[in-house]
Amino acid sequence: MLDERKKRLSFIKRFLALWCSGVIIVTGCGDRQIFDETGLATAVGYDLLKDGNIRGTAIMPSINPEAKKKIQIFSAMGETSKSIRDRVNLQSDKRVLGGQIRVALYSENLAKRGLGSIVDTLYRDSSISSRVYLCLFEGETYDMLTYPYSEEGNIGIYLYRMIEQNIEGEKIPSSTMHEFFRAYYDKGIDPIMPYIARKGNELQIKGIALFQGERYVGWITPKEAFLIKLMHGKFSIGSYDTSVPARIFGEEPKSRGSKKDRVQLVFDTISSKSKIDLTQVSPRSLILIYDYMREFWN
Repeated sequence: MLDERKKRLSFIKRFLALWCSGVIIVTGCGDRQIFDETGLATAVGYDLLKDGNIRGTAIMPSINPEAKKKIQIFSAMGETSKSIRDRVNLQSDKRVLGGQIRVALYSENLAKRGLGSIVDTLYRDSSISSRVYLCLFEGETYDMLTYPYSEEGNIGIYLYRMIEQNIEGEKIPSSTMHEFFRAYYDKGIDPIMPYIARKGNELQIKGIALFQGERYVGWITPKEAFLIKLMHGKFSIGSYDTSVPARIFGEEPKSRGSKKDRVQLVFDTISSKSKIDLTQVSPRSLILIYDYMREFWN
C-alpha cells in the first residue's frame, strides 16, 4: 500500500509539473501589448470619397512627454475599417489598437449609401467593445476630427462624455454598436443614432438620425426624439417642455399672434412604460401614450 501511494504521489507531481510548464509556455508565447508601444484610438470617423473608397480618421492621445501636441491624428483610405486600420499602422510608430475606441462617427453621404458592412467589420473585431457609441456627423468627419478645438482636448473622450451624459439624463436614446445591430435585425424597428454638428468652435447634438435598415433617411430634433424615447423602453427621469393656447386655461389673449397667446408648460420627472403590439401591417398607425406625471410646472 505504501509503495502504491508513493507511485500515485510521484505521478501527480509529474502531471502538475508538466501542466505548469505548459501554462508558462502558452503565456510566454501570447501576444504581449506593452503600453508604451501601442497607440490607443479613442474616436474614429469614416467618410465616403468620390471614387467610392472610404476614408478613415483616428484620434489617439500622445503619451510622449516631449511631444508638442497631445493628440495624434491618422487618416487612411480603404474599403473596410480593418483595411483602414492596417494602413494607419503603416503611418504610426506604435501599434494602433481599437480597444479604447469610445465613439465611431459616420458622414451623411456614407450613411445614405449604407452602414451595414462597415459597422459589421467593427462589430466582429473582438478587441473593440460592442458598447461603442455610433454617431452621424453633419459633414465630413475628417474635418470635424482635425479641427483645432481650443478647450475640448481629446475630442474622442469629449464626444463620449457628451453623448453619455445626455443618454443618462434621458435626453436622447442610447445608440451603442450592439443596439444598432439589434434594431437592424429586429422586426418593426430601425436603428437610430445621435446627429452631431459643429457650430464654430463647439460641437452639439443637433438631433437624432433615423435609418431605414442600414441607410440614413433623415433626422429629427431632440424634442421630437423624446417621444421615441418614451416608446423605446422604460423611462424614469427627464423633462419635456411645450406650449398650449392660453384659452385652454380660460385666459383671453390680449393680442393674437404674440407669444402671450400661449402658455409654456414643463413636465418634469416623467416616467413611462411601453408595450407595443403589432396587429396589422399597414402604412397607418395609432400610437397611444400613457404617462404618469409627477410634477407640473407652469
